Amino acid sequence: MRITAMLSGFMNGLFGLIEGLLMLRVVLKLFGANAAAPFVHWLYGVTAPLLAPFSGAFPAPALEGGFSY
Repeated sequence: MRITAMLSGFMNGLFGLIEGLLMLRVVLKLFGANAAAPFVHWLYGVTAPLLAPFSGAFPAPALEGGFSY
């Protein structure tokens, strides 16, 4: 029983860390963080394998014709 509780706590912590990293990535992308900054570059590198299975699932947004004033 004790080992099951420890394993459950470890798994909850691991998945919580992964969720936190992914949420931080979303927030940094949303605010347009500079990908050349060391922390942002590290975070994008760490979370890239987690997002790899989903690449190409949605078309990349493209702006045609630019902005007109």
